[in-house]
Amino acid sequence: MAQPGYIRLQGDQFIDENGAPFFPMVMNYFIDFFYPSNAPPSLDPSAAELAPCGYGRSSFFGATGQCAYPSIAAGPASIVQDLHEMKAMGFNTIRYLSRVTKKAGDGHLLSIKAFPSGQDELFLNLDPPYDPQANLVFEFQMNTVLQVCSLANTVGMKVLFEIGGDVHALDLNADWPEIQDHLDYIEAIATFIEAQDVTNLLAYEFYGEPTFTDGRPEVLPKHTRAQICEIAHAWNQRLKQVDPGHLTTIGGVFMDDLWREGWDPLLLEVDFATMHLYLLHDRFEHDDDPSTFLDKATKRYADMLYEYDRFIRKPYIITETGFQGQDNPNGYPSYAYPYLLGSEQDQDDFLRATFPLVLGSRCAGYGWWVFQNIHWYADPPPWPPIPNDPNSPQDYSNGTMGSTNRAIPDRWTSSTVSRATRHCASRRRRPSSRG
Repeated sequence: MAQPGYIRLQGDQFIDENGAPFFPMVMNYFIDFFYPSNAPPSLDPSAAELAPCGYGRSSFFGATGQCAYPSIAAGPASIVQDLHEMKAMGFNTIRYLSRVTKKAGDGHLLSIKAFPSGQDELFLNLDPPYDPQANLVFEFQMNTVLQVCSLANTVGMKVLFEIGGDVHALDLNADWPEIQDHLDYIEAIATFIEAQDVTNLLAYEFYGEPTFTDGRPEVLPKHTRAQICEIAHAWNQRLKQVDPGHLTTIGGVFMDDLWREGWDPLLLEVDFATMHLYLLHDRFEHDDDPSTFLDKATKRYADMLYEYDRFIRKPYIITETGFQGQDNPNGYPSYAYPYLLGSEQDQDDFLRATFPLVLGSRCAGYGWWVFQNIHWYADPPPWPPIPNDPNSPQDYSNGTMGSTNRAIPDRWTSSTVSRATRHCASRRRRPSSRG
């Protein structure tokens, strides 16, 4: 468990760095690295090539898929603007989503995009040794993480830092060389953070949705529960050796079955579990009666939360929940089910029906996916959706799940999220044990 002076847990209650109880209200947020469009760096960049590069609000959030601020230098200010918007809506934490992927073999890749288009994505080699004194790309990445934590601190917000997103090589087992390389990377990150005394770090998130081979039957080997426990143990032990003061967690992806294929939050060696809880809706229910299918899905949502409360015998938070709702304000096609679940009023109704259930449960925190509608397609996006694209429903859905529309807060943001989340200000949770 974390030490005094850092965020820690007492039973199911988070205690902040000042010793006060708090309930994490988490907003999922992408931050991109950028290079000037007329000066792309090499994949093993020099200091001179990295000098004009920087970071800022992701181009995913731009109204046309581009950056909505005037220069790379203005990137940090764009983040501060968003942090103030989140704070006004009642959120107190960002989940900083990593732009790093694991290579097959040694090393990682750091995503960087052209400014201001947000296109022409490059992947810089982030190879060992992971030493900021000797590795320019690692130094660039970690200085950005530190600056984001500092920006959040200026507006009184915490940071949940996802260390690695798509960890490709972790389809392997805990004692394989590629896993050892990732452990070195984890240790280097924790060493850097610990040396900087970052007090507003809520936790390190080792992996957001640890599917590994799950859901991909063509990939072998499948992991046993013992192998999964070995991997989680290795991550946690290596990090805690150098930074025992901060909390750790691993995300959960299988909303319909937390214990599927070995990803049991009770067995994973982390300080708390993080859940991704969404409406599970069925085509046959929608086609049978479009007027009642959301009510049935909301009932299943409540049932899953009840199951979490009864059987997850460690602290847990929901770091992702959301709803695909849009009133077609920007000339978008009128999306049909399953790409859209309903209107912004339906989105409003979902939050009002489910948020009180979370506040009345053991759940120690709540997170919304995502800050703004994500622009993963051209504007307007192609319609009908791309044939034979298994990700198409999810990609379209992410264009309608934001707490704000692209570029500007909308009616739903100001009326629904802020009203619902203000309930947290009056919530008083006593530290409790898990009996």
